[in-house]
Amino acid sequence: MVTPALNQSEIFCLFPDENPGLSLLYSPLAGNAVLADNPLITRAEQLCLNHPGSPVTDETLRPLLDFIPVKERNPIASNPAQLSSLTILPNEICNLNCSYCYAAAGRSKQRLDREVLLGAIRHFISIHGQNNRHLYISFGGGGEPFLSWELIKESVEVASDLSDKLGIETGFSFATNGTLLNREMLSLIRKYQIKANVSFDILPDVQQAQRGRYEEVSRNLHRMTAAGISPTINAVITPLNVHRQEEMAIALISNFPDIRRASFDFVVDAGLFADPVALGAFLNDYYRYFVRARVVAKAAGVEISSIELAKAASLRARGCSGSLALTAEGKYSICFVVSSPASPLYSEFIIGQAGTEGKALIDQDLFRHHLDDNVLENQKCHSCFAKWHCGGGCHFRNCTYSDAHLEEVCLITRKMVKRGLLENAESQIHNLYGKSLTELNPEEVSGMLIKMNG
Repeated sequence: MVTPALNQSEIFCLFPDENPGLSLLYSPLAGNAVLADNPLITRAEQLCLNHPGSPVTDETLRPLLDFIPVKERNPIASNPAQLSSLTILPNEICNLNCSYCYAAAGRSKQRLDREVLLGAIRHFISIHGQNNRHLYISFGGGGEPFLSWELIKESVEVASDLSDKLGIETGFSFATNGTLLNREMLSLIRKYQIKANVSFDILPDVQQAQRGRYEEVSRNLHRMTAAGISPTINAVITPLNVHRQEEMAIALISNFPDIRRASFDFVVDAGLFADPVALGAFLNDYYRYFVRARVVAKAAGVEISSIELAKAASLRARGCSGSLALTAEGKYSICFVVSSPASPLYSEFIIGQAGTEGKALIDQDLFRHHLDDNVLENQKCHSCFAKWHCGGGCHFRNCTYSDAHLEEVCLITRKMVKRGLLENAESQIHNLYGKSLTELNPEEVSGMLIKMNG
């Protein structure tokens, strides 16, 4: 059913595959949905068509129209100092040679200068903390961050001490390949409650083929859980393991029983696929086998999610809210994926550098140019139910994929967001009725309000 007037009012129809007679009239900005049979959808569309831009007095629709626009309650940053997140890429060195690594072409011996790094951290905490009382610092690559362990250790300590003095809450995370771990690292992770993300492809033959050193990473994961640290496993799904996601879930549950969360994300590099049709076929397989893996994991109390699925849980006007990435050269990139001079997008994505005493010297016009890639400016997003969840998509992909490749990514994003929203609605419905969506009689429940952010 086509509902342009509802869409213009930021209300969208979600049609569960299992119950074609019952839909959700969903308002992302209001955080509400209404269970609707076809007659209610038709009436709602007519009401919005008859009163474009005017308040609708209908009691059923009112909870869907009572909202503050995203651009007002969560505005896109107009100044770098408004950003609350800093990604630190301490080096361009790595001890693995992963087959799908987006940063492989930029490998070098470059390390971030200590004084530049500490100055940048002090600037971030003191200046960005004036606009945000909650800040976030993550360590990634680039290369393997733990090859610059002393820099990471000192960074966390300096950032934490300064945050405490200024009354700012700063969280930390890292992404590592899991090959390097010792007692000092475990102690620091526990002390500062650092969120641990370990890249690991779970199945021994896949790990060996795509990353290597399965036994070392496996052993270190067990060391982490034994120390009371619960890492998130980040597994990259490629054509090699796309059909084995259910097997991956079983192996995770069996071999790593203390790990309760994993993210299965499809590979970033569209160049792995001959054409958009091949990418689309891969993403269709990815979705089908991801869903199976998620069901298996849920039964064992383990959450398997993904970047795309997680988008259903939050709203945004831009694919990412914006984060400064401090590169190993002491430059600031608008995206951590583009950090090396060897990247084709390097000159475009580098928006400044860390100056004397850590001051961020940012090209304001270039910064705003990049943040203009958002859902408010993207015409193709205007009638899409997922637009406030995906924010117009990943900026890196938007700059590197062809339109045909991007359309395939949009399709998987819509599938994932829809699944996340329907899973949420299913939970709310079960709490209200003790039934699933498929068991509800459309005529009996049509018009009932579901709080999607409840």
